Amino acid sequence: MTTRIETKHTVESLSRQWHQGHKELDEFFDEYRQWTYEVTQTGFPHFGESAERLKQLRERLAEHFAREHEIADQLVALQGSPSAEADAIRRRAQADHEHLLERLDGLILKLGELDPPFESWEQAVSEVERFCGALEQHEEQESDCIAWLLPKKG
Repeated sequence: MTTRIETKHTVESLSRQWHQGHKELDEFFDEYRQWTYEVTQTGFPHFGESAERLKQLRERLAEHFAREHEIADQLVALQGSPSAEADAIRRRAQADHEHLLERLDGLILKLGELDPPFESWEQAVSEVERFCGALEQHEEQESDCIAWLLPKKG
């Protein structure tokens, strides 16, 4: 039987892992944005290199999403029984994750083409920024919803 103290430590550990994953994504975005700024300053677009960098993001993101699902499963297990709210949140997160990965795959394909379908480097960067914004919005919403998966204080 899990004690309150063990549950508290487990929840704290899972929360730290959750936030660490988001911090690592934020660091990647900061590095990517700095790189695109530097490329823009040179005046020579780097579409292919951008696609390669986004492939790295895709790998990290797939791992991040898988870890989020594991954490959610562990939090639900701490509740003792699944709830309709928790199930809905988990299904929504899964659908969002699949959509975001598909969207990122599309960007990678377009950036990797021999003749990328962008009017300019700035347009390509803008499209990637829109994706980053959508991902950041998703992560904020997900963080707000995580409260549903936390064990109720008793």
